[in-house]
Amino acid sequence: MNKEIIEKLRELKPVLKEKFGIEEFAVFGSMARDDYKESSDIDIAIIKARKKDYFKMIDTKYFLEEKLNKKIDMGYYDSIRPIIRKRIEKDLIYV
Repeated sequence: MNKEIIEKLRELKPVLKEKFGIEEFAVFGSMARDDYKESSDIDIAIIKARKKDYFKMIDTKYFLEEKLNKKIDMGYYDSIRPIIRKRIEKDLIYV
């Protein structure tokens, strides 16, 4: 896990909640498994949001890419196919 990026995400959490309506989210993938490389993207699952809004999710993605200077792959957790969800749920790091 890249603690620096996780810490930046924690610092941004109030903005994500106020501006984008994201109440709970988690990272997974290489960031969570400790095989993160400088060229890796950051996988984020939105666990809870005030409203499921794909346009706002895209705005959030661009906001985070700008703040973290990293490519972000983001989606609503409940929209992830069950077979994939089962594979990633052990890796989730709640921010």
